[in-house]
Amino acid sequence: MAARLTLLAFLRDTAAAEAARSAMAGRSAEVREGDVADAVKYLADHPSPEFLLVELPSAEAAPQLLDALADVVGAQTKVIAAGKVDTLSFYQWLVALGIHDYLLEPFTPAQLSASLAKGTQPAASAQAAPAERKLIAVIGARGGVGTTTVATHLAAISAVEHGLATALLDLDPHFGSVALGLDLEPGRGLRDALEKPDRIDALFLERVMVRPFDRLSILSAEEPLSEQIAAQPNAGEQLLAALGTQFSAVIADLPRQINPLTRYVLASADATVLVLERNLLNLRDALRIKDYIVDTLRRPAPLIVVNRAGLAPKHELAKGDFTKHYGAAEITELPYALEAFAAVNRGETLLENAKAKPLADKLRGLAARLLGSEATTEKPEKAEGLLGFLKGK
Repeated sequence: MAARLTLLAFLRDTAAAEAARSAMAGRSAEVREGDVADAVKYLADHPSPEFLLVELPSAEAAPQLLDALADVVGAQTKVIAAGKVDTLSFYQWLVALGIHDYLLEPFTPAQLSASLAKGTQPAASAQAAPAERKLIAVIGARGGVGTTTVATHLAAISAVEHGLATALLDLDPHFGSVALGLDLEPGRGLRDALEKPDRIDALFLERVMVRPFDRLSILSAEEPLSEQIAAQPNAGEQLLAALGTQFSAVIADLPRQINPLTRYVLASADATVLVLERNLLNLRDALRIKDYIVDTLRRPAPLIVVNRAGLAPKHELAKGDFTKHYGAAEITELPYALEAFAAVNRGETLLENAKAKPLADKLRGLAARLLGSEATTEKPEKAEGLLGFLKGK
């Protein structure tokens, strides 16, 4: 029966329940006594409606309750929350999670009707649409060339210095090191995204991504080597689509294994950064990766980043010889900096490290080129995290 409902509501507030019944008179709707916890129990055994209206008992309980709701509600159901928390920050937090709307109790039938209409009418303010997402793929010609360091700093610069909502994806579920390099605890979110992509939505991303600082969210993993990850064919498509609604920039740190996921990311990227060291083995693999991207995927040639330039100059291929064989007109060279190794061990970036300023400035220039003219180099004001309001209650 619920599958055919326009609205299924769980409300304890008597006035709100009456308003819901009045607004839905003559339409397929069911109003039950309860709150979001009761909705979780009900939907575990029943199909989801088009709209689900649930009452939130408090701001403190909201994160855990909405997390549980995400596991049972249908992907196409629009969730409207209702409650008595009257603060802008709480409303903004809910919207950032992907909640369709928030109604302050007691609400009127007209207010609920307007909320429902938001899901069926085209937006009137198309000029206010968010900027198009940029997807930047970072891959190494060989292992150990500093791919994760480059990807991490591009993401940090995007978030901290360009003020963009940025996602950093570490797509190696077994050997990913983005979280470790920032002294963070990796979660199981990446595995869930790869094995159960239909669960990916704004609420899922809010739950599984970790945030080292404002505007930067990280999806990483460190799965046991004894376990095989059964990635679904549509995992890359689902993940990037969900991230595109939440972030202005997505930086993907790709493993060298050319599997369906890395293929999809490389084929979808607005730009690809190929990190390498200037020697024969790196040149060979860089040529193979470039040929695959250009000839097979029909995408632009990757931007070349030579890392640790000057570390062993006598054993490096001459810059001219490398350029001649690879065919790149422009190569970004990152100078060797011993401080980069120390920063990784401390779980820090190099952005405020005076000893590594030449390296950090090179990375800033690369980020500006990749992010385009829309980015600004002004540092944004420090903002409270999404859960800051709730934690302070």
